[in-house]
Amino acid sequence: MGSKRLIGGLVAAIIPLLMLAGCGDSEEPLAAVPESPVTVSVEQTVHPLIARLKVPSAKASSTVEAEFGPTTSYGFSTSKTSVTAAGLASLLIAGMRANATYHMRAKITDANGSVRVSDDVTFTTGSLPENLAAVRLKAETAAGQKPSPGVELISTANASPYQPYVVDLQGNIIWYYPWSDHEQSFTPNGIEQLANGNFISSFGPSSTLPISGKPDPTKSLIREFNLLGETVKQLSIADLNTKLAAVGFNVQLGVFHHHVEVLPNGHWLLLANTVKVVDGLSVLGDVVIDVDADLKPTWVWNSFDHLDVARHPMGAQDWTHANAVTYSPTDGNFLISIRHQHWVVKVNYRNGQGDGSSVWRLGPGGDFKLTNGKEPTDWQYAQHYPEFVSQSSAGVFDLSLMDNGNERVNANGGICGNIGVPPCYTTMPIFRVDEQAKLVTIRSRVTLPPELYSRFGGNAEVLDNGNFEFDLCGVDSGAVVQERTSDDKHELVWSLTSLNGAFFYRAFRMKSLYPGVTWVTL
Repeated sequence: MGSKRLIGGLVAAIIPLLMLAGCGDSEEPLAAVPESPVTVSVEQTVHPLIARLKVPSAKASSTVEAEFGPTTSYGFSTSKTSVTAAGLASLLIAGMRANATYHMRAKITDANGSVRVSDDVTFTTGSLPENLAAVRLKAETAAGQKPSPGVELISTANASPYQPYVVDLQGNIIWYYPWSDHEQSFTPNGIEQLANGNFISSFGPSSTLPISGKPDPTKSLIREFNLLGETVKQLSIADLNTKLAAVGFNVQLGVFHHHVEVLPNGHWLLLANTVKVVDGLSVLGDVVIDVDADLKPTWVWNSFDHLDVARHPMGAQDWTHANAVTYSPTDGNFLISIRHQHWVVKVNYRNGQGDGSSVWRLGPGGDFKLTNGKEPTDWQYAQHYPEFVSQSSAGVFDLSLMDNGNERVNANGGICGNIGVPPCYTTMPIFRVDEQAKLVTIRSRVTLPPELYSRFGGNAEVLDNGNFEFDLCGVDSGAVVQERTSDDKHELVWSLTSLNGAFFYRAFRMKSLYPGVTWVTL
């Protein structure tokens, strides 16, 4: 997904002078009748970093937004909220550091285009919870460089805190998900923001638990939640299994894992898995389920129906280990990143009308030939998160991904890391894919030294300023996120490093916490 900057400024409130003609011979105007000033109030919410700004004098058909910041110069803003009926408007103000005082005010744009600005109020945020207060991060901007504006959304993995959070580009936590059912065996995977400002994530245990234990089907969930962390809607594996059986889909799901892909029509493509016994061995494969806006299943893809179970370059039992589904808007199909096959597979989905067959398989031993680079070494290995980075997503298009590099094969057939074979390394390529000719050209690639080898997790994206950003989740010393220039030098622009060994399963640059609004760091 890419993936993936407007600053609230000072606005003068202009009060029109009402000129009324008098009776008789007098042409002297009456005194101007000023509009009542806008007085707002602010209160604490259940979230220590989020305030609620109340605007009592909003008119019907107006829009209301808030400006806020550490001084009365403000500098940050929220999305505009439409007022359907006159009266109280309420705005959530998020994006503030802990234990800090902020100024804020409301800006009301009436239906006739006139703008009113409220008085200034202040709000002091609370403290971070203990587990997040213990997080140690180092953010750095390289000399002479300017990172792409926004904030960074972090999903952690295999290290405390198992809690998604957002940091500014100085590394300060400015939001987190305060989930009440938090426990170590029930963790979020790959949180992303929706167009409506809410967030979505899968929650559950390790994706391999169905072959190593018995997962609780009520504790594997897909959940949509708002800024305050309140659940908007959710679906458990237990509920989905019941729904699948009721409409005739013959599959029993184990757990949700890794990713949810939200479609333009409001459907969700859910990534789950299932176990099948093959020659006496319990094999774990992946399933993609299309659910509609009411969370009813409408279409299912099962890896056991479309891939060769005898092909298992990274092990026979955890056979596929998919980690992302990427919708293709040009043709209505989707890509699935299958880590343990070293493949990105295009699936014939056709917006729920396809037969699920494999259109093509991209990677070593797949359907394409590299026009540059060396085969098989310069393909992706154990990859994560493919993302379209061109206007078209079919025919000829550009694709980015995180090439983790596990078990990379060299020209002599040696596997990286083995005795006598060079160490493994991670790259971030952009592939130019020609579907008809079955050719792939490496347009660009950042190749990192072995000490930054990221053995699992992560993602890569192209930012709005054209730079690359990638999350090196699985570096042994802890996660590193880097933004680099897109030219041949790939110069370091900005970095975020975990200083206490945490892994960032995914990290995304968001423009702000509000869709359609861009924050530039003060």
